[in-house]
Amino acid sequence: MKNTILFCSLIFLFFACSSDDDNANSPPDEPNLESKLLGTWKYAAISINGTALPLDDDNCLLDNEIIYSPNSELIYNLASLNGNEDCNYSVFETFWIVESPNTYLSALPGSDEGTLINVEFLSDNRILLEFIDNEVTVETELIRI
Repeated sequence: MKNTILFCSLIFLFFACSSDDDNANSPPDEPNLESKLLGTWKYAAISINGTALPLDDDNCLLDNEIIYSPNSELIYNLASLNGNEDCNYSVFETFWIVESPNTYLSALPGSDEGTLINVEFLSDNRILLEFIDNEVTVETELIRI
């Protein structure tokens, strides 16, 4: 009788300790590129071939926004100076497709062709986008708003 109770207790303990318990203390999965980019981002800095462009209230570039949507839609709200020193605003809608953990494919404003864009996360709310367009290297630092 003792052996039967001992045997049943061991069986119960064996099945009570499932492998699911082992994952309870493991860290959560790292968020993917899409989930980390979703939302609205504003320009903070831009450089062309390593030369920083001045960003101030007079040149409209600080008004530029990029909106990443979960349905692979990408919206650029663009501002640029016209000949009268006034800001012109336009919207460019395109796509974005994650290619790797730190790269996505998208068409740039004014283009129908896809461009690979590398993403470096400087913090949870600050990123650096880098791409090459017509042999010109563009780096854009963005902040989440």
